[in-house]
This record gives sequence, structure tokens and C-alpha cells, in this order.
Amino acid sequence: MSASIYKPVSQKVPANDKDQTSSNMGTRYEVDTRCGFWMYKPAFIQPLAKVSVFAVLYGFAGLMTQTLTFYVNSQVTTLERQFGFSSYQTGIILAANDIGYLACVLFAAYLAPRTHIPRSLGIAVIIYGISGIACSLPHFMYGASANIDPTTDHTNSTESNFRKQAAVVGSLCDIFNNSGDTCGIDAAASEKEIQISLIIIVIGMALQGFGKAPRASFSIVYVDDNTSKVNTGFYAGIMLSTSLLGPVAAFLLGGVFSRMYVTLEATQLTPRHPKWIGAWWLGYIVFGLLSLIVSIPLFCFPRKLPRKKVKDKFLSSLYRLLTNPLYVCLICSSCGNMFQAAANLAFFPKFVERMFHLPAHTANYITAGQYLCTYCVGTFIGGFLTKRFKMTAMTSIKFNIAAFSLSLLFQFLMFVFQCEQPTIHNWPGEENNCNKGCNCRDNSYFPICGDDGRTYYSPCHAGCLQAELRVYQNCSCIPRGQAREGPCDYGCSHLYGYVVIVGFQNMCSIVALMPKLIILMRCVPEKDKSMALSVSPFMTSICGWLLAPIVIGGAIDKTCLIWDITCLIRGRCLLYDNYQFGIQFHGYSALGLCSSLIFMVIAYLCARWSRCLDEGTNDPTEGITIDVKGDCTVHVSVVGGEVKSNGQELKLDEEKSHA
Repeated sequence: MSASIYKPVSQKVPANDKDQTSSNMGTRYEVDTRCGFWMYKPAFIQPLAKVSVFAVLYGFAGLMTQTLTFYVNSQVTTLERQFGFSSYQTGIILAANDIGYLACVLFAAYLAPRTHIPRSLGIAVIIYGISGIACSLPHFMYGASANIDPTTDHTNSTESNFRKQAAVVGSLCDIFNNSGDTCGIDAAASEKEIQISLIIIVIGMALQGFGKAPRASFSIVYVDDNTSKVNTGFYAGIMLSTSLLGPVAAFLLGGVFSRMYVTLEATQLTPRHPKWIGAWWLGYIVFGLLSLIVSIPLFCFPRKLPRKKVKDKFLSSLYRLLTNPLYVCLICSSCGNMFQAAANLAFFPKFVERMFHLPAHTANYITAGQYLCTYCVGTFIGGFLTKRFKMTAMTSIKFNIAAFSLSLLFQFLMFVFQCEQPTIHNWPGEENNCNKGCNCRDNSYFPICGDDGRTYYSPCHAGCLQAELRVYQNCSCIPRGQAREGPCDYGCSHLYGYVVIVGFQNMCSIVALMPKLIILMRCVPEKDKSMALSVSPFMTSICGWLLAPIVIGGAIDKTCLIWDITCLIRGRCLLYDNYQFGIQFHGYSALGLCSSLIFMVIAYLCARWSRCLDEGTNDPTEGITIDVKGDCTVHVSVVGGEVKSNGQELKLDEEKSHA
């Protein structure tokens, strides 16, 4: 008689005892579905092991991560003033997020069925928090040495005082030519600091991309695997609507931080001053720490379902998706839509600030209010309509076509709501006897508003000899000899109409978001669902979030009239051509929406021709269930009565599959 092989109790399975085997499997399943921190899983928190609780808590985590993602958009002009970045360089900063995202999103999708999703999401949120803190490092490394307190004594006509004076109140009329040549070691050191700061912020944004990679596919797959299919859109709507509060919080609090001086010290500068720099770094610290805190509850959630054995490999799944014409059309449509959305999010605050002559904090408040009324509400409405009317995939495509058509219409209306270019007097090169001998520099653009209601190129070009706080005196080119900082208000009244049009345009695009998600999930086989939900944001990130900030940033730079050039080094743009700025900004956005609409129409024709999205019906009174799978296979189950499928009669208690 052979000796029995020893096995631990947890691995022993009594022979011919199916009940015991089922019991052990049930025990393991129960352990895998309990809430808690690793081995500590007390009974009192088990009622929280619900999809609804996960959706709410992950929504808050998504709120923090989205806030960090879009906070940089609220600080574009502030970063340009602080470090002298061009729009192209800020576009690189905005695109760095998606560089990190693209590096690992497909790998994250491959791991989705094989990993503990809640814990992975918790780690991703922690990475977000670390990245936020990293982005604030340039402030602590270099401070705000470029900003001089306006209470500095400007009475001494030394070269040093003239430099400080120009940094705060602009260059005054220098009849003794005391400004001197400021190029030298300090300029070279400043350029090095700018380059290092750019690299640090880009690395921090790339870390956000690493943390963003598993978010979309992991969260949707976790919800879809643990609730009925009809409720997936509802819970996804909760998570997305909460997450989309992120841009609102980013721009709202970005406006608050923009009103604080960069050093957090008392200053007599105002937010409307051309040299004002807000506390851009503070938001990264606050949102970074909050992200670390909200990541903790995610580690409590269980795996929920036993690990599924995945037979299909990465490349075969990707091949099936890329050879699915309907899926490819939907992805192309999403790329165009995301190009427009990325352009809007990246440069909308800057456009409003420049076009309507607003301080940075006001532009951020407007952006926050606009997104609060459109993005969040629109996402929730989209999810509600999907659940309330039980939208089929074909109905969702039609809904998307209608929504994108309206969105494109509103996009074209934006060209109407633009302001004229303000008139600036005493440009360099103009012959004016009033400022002869002032030794004004051509790149010393610092607009001031004279008491005659005219905007002048700079205090020097206006012939101003004195400046006290925000008032300029003894200006020889101004009739009464006085002026105040900043350009004059040229009375553009299109702001409110423009914001309303942008709101309607965004609402139309966002309402279609949840129905489009349903289409993506229904046009692919069940086994490719996780990969499909990751390939989609991967492609939209390349064509939208990655390219749009760089392409449009470069296009906006071409509309610049005056560059800040110091020691032959070009910095930020000081003055744009408003008309060309609007043409480039809205033109590229309209181009993205046009392509999105065209590909959605092609997707509809493709689905109608192939009948891949023809939906079945459920009749509980007769026990008939017809389900059309993503691979276009019709599965029919009959418990009672008769039903015909594909022209064939199915008898009682019969189950068949028809391709």
C-alpha cells in the first residue's frame, strides 16, 4: 500500500466529494470578495463591498487626479510669465502627461484581467500625488527671484535700480542711458534655470501619465464585471461625472491661487499688473497631498471575482480590434473629438484672458463655471439617458451623430464672438518727438493706459519720467501727463455670449460620451473588452491629448506680434494678433469636430451594413433571451414558447447559437 502524499489542509480535496469541493471554492470566493486591508477584513466594513460604494469612492479619487491633470491648464500664462515659456513649450508640458500615458496604457490593459484592480488603482493615485509634489520643485529650487517688490526705492539712477525698476513698472524714459547692458552671467544662469524647470515639470507631468494609464480600463472593467450590463453605464456615469468635476476644481482653485502672489508675501502689485505672477506651485502641493489621502480607501476593496483564466494573448486581441472596421471608425471619431477637447482645455483660459483682457484668476473662474455647467452635468445626463431609455448600440450611434452635428454648429458660431485688436500708440520705429532721447528698447513692451484713454507701448515710449506704485507721471506723450498700469479697456462686449456658446458646444459633446462608451463595449467580443477600453484612450491620446497642445501651441505662437527677447533669447509672447489667435484656436478645433462627425457617420453606415449591432430583445414572460455578442454571433436561449432567429424556428427548451 503506497503512502499518501501530504498536502496542506487548504489544498486537500476529498476524492469523489463534489460538495466539499464546491464548499472550498465558495470559501475562497468569499475571502476574495471581502473588504479590508490585506489580511485584516473585519465584519463591520463588509457592507461597503458594493459596486455603488466603489463607484463613489473612486469618483473622489478620480476627482483629485483629474484636478491635478488639468491644474496646469489654469496656470499656462502664469508659467509663461514665471519662466518665459512660449506656447509651444507649454504645449510640450501639457503633452508630457500623455507621453507617460502612452508608454504603458496598453500594457495596463493587458494586465487588467490578471491583477487586483482596486489595489492597482490605489497605486496609480499615489503616483499622481507624487507627481504633483514633483511639479512644484522649481519654486523651491529657484524661488521667484525675477519678481521685485514694488516698494523698492527707484529714486537712485544707478544701473541696478534701473533694472529693478524695469522689472516692476516697465522701462521709464532714460535720458541719461543708465540702463546699460544687462546681458552676461546672470542671463546665462537664468536660461539654465528655465531649462531645468521645464525638464522637472515635464517629468512630473509624465508621472501623471503613468498613473493615468490603468484608470479608464481598470475602473470600467471592475464595474462591468460586478454588475448587470444595463447598470454599467449608470455606475460609469457616476465615476465620470465625479471625475469631471476635476477640471472645475482645477480652474476654480487655480483662480484662487492665481490671486495669491507667488511668494505668498504682501505686495502692492495687483493681479492686473503685467508682471503679476500667482502662486502656481501651491496647487500642486495641495492636490498632490489630497491625492495621497484619497488613495487609501481603494486598497480596501476586494478583487471581487476569482481571477479569470485568460487564454487570448495580447497581440491576437489587438489584431482583432484593429481589423474590426466599426471599432476603428469609432476610434477615429474619438480622436477628432479629443483633439478639439484637448485644444479647448489647454488654451481656453489663455484665449479668454488675452481676447477679453482679463486677469488670470478671472479667466480661471469663468472656465471653472463653464465646465461645471457643461462637463459634469452633461456626463451625468448622458449616463442617465443611456439607462432611462435603454439605448441600443445603434441608437447610441445616431445619438452621437446628432450631438456632434450640433457641437460643430456651435463651434462655427465661436468665430463671430471675437474682439477687435486694441490700438497701441507709440510703437517702436514710429517718429515721435515726445520720446526722443528716452533710449527706449524695442522689446520693452509694457502697456500703460494714459488719461486720454489711449494704450501706449510702454512707459518709456510714452515719455514717462516717474512711476509711483501703479501711477505714471510726467509723461511727455500724454496730454495730461499721467497714466496707469495695463492697457485701456477697449469695450469688447462679446464675453458672455462667447461663454454661453462654448457651454452649449461642450454640452453637446459631453452628453454623447456615455452612449459612445456603450458602443465601444458592444462592438467587440467579451474577451477583448478590456483591451478595447484601453486601445481607445491610447489612440485618442496620440491624436488628441498628445498632438493638440503641441500643434495648436505652435500655431498660436505664429500669431505673436511682440516677443519678450532678452539677450537674444526669445521668451514668452507679450502681444498676440487677436483675430489670427481666434482663427487658429477655433479653426483647428472645428477641423477636429468635422473629422469626428465624418467618422461617426461612416461607423453608422458600417454597422447598418454589417448588422453587427442589431440588438435582441428580452421577454421575461416567455423566457426568451436573445443576445447579440460583439463578434456578431447571435446567442438565443428559450425556456418556453417558440421564437424564430435568422429565419429558423427554435423549439421549446432548446438553446442554439447562430453565426
